[in-house]
Amino acid sequence: MSHKLQAPLIVVTGSLKRVIRKAPELEAQLVQRLQDTEEETIGMQQLLGEALKRH
Repeated sequence: MSHKLQAPLIVVTGSLKRVIRKAPELEAQLVQRLQDTEEETIGMQQLLGEALKRH
């Protein structure tokens, strides 16, 4: 069950990293939003991991 919960977040994080890395021509404001989204997604992964450890 934990894999089913974590997998979508891992996919989103990986996709965001690829877009940020491969698209340097993007506007700085858009890159910042993508980085913010990546950080939030990583935070969600950590919270989920902690919650799953408790159960």
